Amino acid sequence: MYFFKLVFFFGMLLNLLMKPVGVSEDKIREVMNIYSETRENPTEIFNAILTDIYFRVPSIRLAEMQSKVQSDTYMYMFTYPSPIREGSLGSVHAIEIPFVFGTLDMSRNFKLFPVSNKETEELSVKMMDSWISFARSGNPNHKEIPAWAQYGNNRATMMFGKGVKVINDPYGKERSVWDDVIVFKE
Repeated sequence: MYFFKLVFFFGMLLNLLMKPVGVSEDKIREVMNIYSETRENPTEIFNAILTDIYFRVPSIRLAEMQSKVQSDTYMYMFTYPSPIREGSLGSVHAIEIPFVFGTLDMSRNFKLFPVSNKETEELSVKMMDSWISFARSGNPNHKEIPAWAQYGNNRATMMFGKGVKVINDPYGKERSVWDDVIVFKE
């Protein structure tokens, strides 16, 4: 029963967020159904939807537009989970910053960021080398990561997380549900 109450509650929240901008109840149901296919509980579904509305899909739209005028366009997704709540929040906004700048060993008063260990340091080195390579040449590729294709029709996206790999159009079904909702004019 608790599960259904959460689904109802999050459905109501989505209605409040999306209806004022002209999104129909049918579309909201479609969004919830698609996200339910890859998520286990209402909190994960709601968090994924909000993440996509505010961060992922606008980033994708920007990459789509940029890649039309600049071939050196690359997309990444950071998936290493925050240790808060045993990782149940997933990879929260800005969690990749200590990885990019090599500051995993800094002491912090809150436990949002992963601690420095062999796994996190190896990921950090790969990310730092990618950013350095991109700053030098406009291309983030280097010998320690898989070949990272430019962002284009295949939607090649480097996944930085427990492993490092390229996936074409990750969560494509979830991305495409927003095609008629989150639209940026060129």
